[in-house]
Formats: sequence, structure tokens, C-alpha cells
Amino acid sequence: MATAHPATIERDVLQSHAVLAETNLAVLFAVGDLVYKVKRPLAFAFVDQRTLADRQRLCRDELMLNRRFSPDVYVGVVDVVDDGRVVDSAVVMQRMPSERSLTRLVRAGAPVASCVRAIARNIARYHAIADRSDEISAAGSLAAMSELWQLSLTEIRELAPPVLDRSVLDEIAERSARYLAGRQPLFDRRVALGLIVDGHGDLLADDIYCLDDGPRLLDCLEFDSRFRCGDVLLDVAFLAMDLERLGRADLGAAFIDAYVELSDEHHPTSLVDHYIAYRALVRAKVLGYRALGGVGDAAAEANRLLALAADHLALGEVRLVVVGGLPATGKTTLAEQLSRRKGWTVLSTDAVRRELTGAPATEQPFGEGTHDADTNAATYGRLLERARVALGQGERVILDGSFADRRWRAEARDVADAGQAMLTELCCIAPRALAVDRLVARSRARTDDATRATVLSDATPAIAEEMARRFAPWPSATTIDTSATVDDALVAMLAALG
Repeated sequence: MATAHPATIERDVLQSHAVLAETNLAVLFAVGDLVYKVKRPLAFAFVDQRTLADRQRLCRDELMLNRRFSPDVYVGVVDVVDDGRVVDSAVVMQRMPSERSLTRLVRAGAPVASCVRAIARNIARYHAIADRSDEISAAGSLAAMSELWQLSLTEIRELAPPVLDRSVLDEIAERSARYLAGRQPLFDRRVALGLIVDGHGDLLADDIYCLDDGPRLLDCLEFDSRFRCGDVLLDVAFLAMDLERLGRADLGAAFIDAYVELSDEHHPTSLVDHYIAYRALVRAKVLGYRALGGVGDAAAEANRLLALAADHLALGEVRLVVVGGLPATGKTTLAEQLSRRKGWTVLSTDAVRRELTGAPATEQPFGEGTHDADTNAATYGRLLERARVALGQGERVILDGSFADRRWRAEARDVADAGQAMLTELCCIAPRALAVDRLVARSRARTDDATRATVLSDATPAIAEEMARRFAPWPSATTIDTSATVDDALVAMLAALG
């Protein structure tokens, strides 16, 4: 695929050819089957390329860094001369067929699923061998991510008004800060796992080409490693965000799923949403500056991206849902249904109690055996500690237990507050006769060898009656009536979650 190129090119010759594209940072000239990219002699807050030496260095960096992804596209760097004097530098690239850009194909409705999966494979392969170091790892720390958010928010506020909606920016600032405030353990763990790399940094559909022999990924971010190095999800989130911007959120989700599969890694979905939101904010900032320069519908597009960022921050909000109530009121069934619907983690007092005692579910008097005061305290203590750890890792957690005692409710609120998690309290209820019927059926299951292992609760009608007398009022909880169908109760539960 490589094409020979001269060691130098005359500036007049270069400027006599068609301008293929212009950006804030560069002008691209089409010369036959080659493209010459010349950097503008300008300075911005994030890069200074006013001197010839600056531009020469940036061209060399761009060549070296982009060859990591598409070595056959990036041909070399040449001097631009005028009357025998070097006046500039240019990156030389193979010219890509414009009709095969991922943006063009998506907008045309072309089938691109296989290309998107191939892109995920290429990124996963690259991330597996990408440079890692203590300095690079620092870019993935909570402090570094907080700094990036603050930098972008500070810069973008200059555009609001007249370009951007300040109220949406305020919401983004509040939600992003809340997420970061409770996630120190998550960021520390990802650094420890080696998930911080020198990546691409600017993975946009405009700069990806779906060719017959595989995709080509162009134009990585060369001018500042702070914006290129980071969590592997920063690269993945950028393209997922861009595909959603193009109206194909389904392709963005498929890209993330393929990357997770091919990299064999686990990433909390809340962190995926957080990084998509960050990338949308950065892109909105770029378009906001273009809007100030009078570029078409850049302002409208920037505000759409702001809305996308706000939506993903809301989707990625870490939550603690307490599902309580008397025995046989359906709390376990609903907690499990909610987990299946949302993909959230369920922690159950019945399961924890079994772990602590090692005892199978058997009928016992109220307040004795596995339900004595010490065991209850140990059960709720371990349950809430696990919730605390899971929230710190960005997981959304559902707690399944009676929560009859005000003390455990208060401690759950403390866990949510410490983890900067949104708390929802739900109290399941059912008519006494229906609950008794359920308990009788459960008692029969405990004596059946085929079902005994799956029955974790050891409550009986007598225990339920005693618990009802002691069950503390729970005014902060939303009541969920489980006397109808499970689907009806789940609808009510989802409504309570907002």
C-alpha cells in the first residue's frame, strides 16, 4: 500500500493542490494518492505550534504515535521548502477513500457491524501491548480524572452563554463530581490492574476507515499525553459516544460489548457511562469553539452533546436500593427481578446469614438460633460492608433483607452517603393471608430434598407475626404492594427508582 514520496516538497506546489480538509490545528492537501498535513502556526491553550521547531517535533510525534495503529497509512514526514529554505513540516499519509469513512457509512445506513467489531479487536490488541509506566498510570488516577473534568468544565463555561446551556453544564458538573467523590477504590483498582495505557485519545468515526482488509484508525492525539494516556475505557468511550452522536447508540453498545469480550476484561457499566459523558463534554467544547467562529449548526450539535453527557451521567449514577419488608412479602423475588432488569448486584441477608452460620434454613423460634441478636448484627454488618465495597467500585447494589430495625436502615443511609450513592428505600407489603400461604409453601420446599438447597429463608408464620409486631415504621420508604403480579410490583418498583 505504501507510496514513495519526495524528501521535500515546495510550498507553492503544495498550495497548488486541493485542500482536502481544514481543522483548527492543520490543513490537509491532497496530492495524488497522498495527503500532506501541515500544522497551522498557531497557539491554543492546549498546544503551541507557532515555531518551525514546534511543528517539526509535532509532525514527528504524530507519525510515530499513529504508526502504532495504522503503520501503512503514515508514510513519513517531509520538509516544506520555499526558495531552498525550510519553512514548514508536513506529515505524509496515504489518502483514504472518503466514501469508506465510518461516519459516511453510518450516515448512509451501510452495514458496518463487522467493521465495528474489527475496530474493537484492533483496539483490544493494541491496549494489550500499549506502553505502561508509573507516569502513564498516574494519568488514570482519580486526581487526574478530576483535573480533566475541571479543566474541560472551566473552558466550556466560557461558551455559556451564548453558545451552551448553563443549566445543563451545572448538572454535568454536579453529577460528575458526585461520581468521582465516591470512587477512589475503583480508580485505585484499575491502576493496580494495569488498565491505564498510552492510548489513541481521539477515536472518532470521522478518522476511521472501513477497508476490505480491515479498519484503519487515524489521527491519534499527539500534542499532549495528558489527553492521550488514561484508562482503556477512555478510548472505547470516545468511539461509543461518537456512534451515539451519529444516531447509532446500538452500534456504540455493540462496540463496547465486543471490546469487553475481546479484551477479556470487566468494566463497571457506571464507569463506561461516566467516560462516555466525559468524552461528550470534550466534544461539545470543541464544537462550542467552532460555533463562536460561526460554523453552521455547531452550537446546536454542541448542546446535543451536552445533553448526551448529562444523560450518561444520570445512567451511570451509583445507587443503593434497600428492598425490605416482612417475610414472604416478595422482597427477594423483586430484588432478583430488578437485578435481572438492570444488571445490578444483589446482596441478601439470607445468603449472608447462611455463610456466617453454615446452617441450612430450618424453622426456629423468633430471636433464637441463627436469628439471635448477635447473628443479626453480624449479618447486617457484613451485608453493609459488602455494599460499601461494591459502591466504591462503581457497582449499583440492591440490598434484600427485612430491615425491620431502624438501626440497619440508618446504617444503610450512612453507607450510601459515604459512597456518594443515590439511596432508594422500598418496603414490600402483602395481605397477611397471602404471606402466610407463601410461607407455608416455602416450609414445604424446605423439607423437599429437590428444593431444600435453594430455600435460604427460615421464616415461619409465627416468626412473621412476631416480626410484624416489632417492625418499626418506615416513613422514608416507598411502599410496594406485591399482592398482584410480580410484573405489576416490578413496575411500581421501577417507578419508585425514577
